Amino acid sequence: FHRAANLYFLFIVVLNWVPVVEAFQKEITMIPLLVVLIVIAFKDALEDYRRYTFDKRINNNITKVYSRKHQKYTDQSWKDVRVGDFIRLSCNEIIPADMV
Repeated sequence: FHRAANLYFLFIVVLNWVPVVEAFQKEITMIPLLVVLIVIAFKDALEDYRRYTFDKRINNNITKVYSRKHQKYTDQSWKDVRVGDFIRLSCNEIIPADMV
């Protein structure tokens, strides 16, 4: 639970399971917590999917990689670049963080 509201709802649910303090039916007090957790799970899934599609798009971009076999720079996808490859960068080209 990352948010204080989630802890509050959890506290209310746990408190309602104590027979002396029970104010509502046990199942009813769980509804707000479940709704909040479902909304957060949906939001996180949507963010993960957006990140996945963005990463896929970046990994399929073309860059110039020096080929020792052909003795010149050839076009390759970023996902095919390996450690030790020489990359030719152009002005204003996006540089992945793991390349620095």
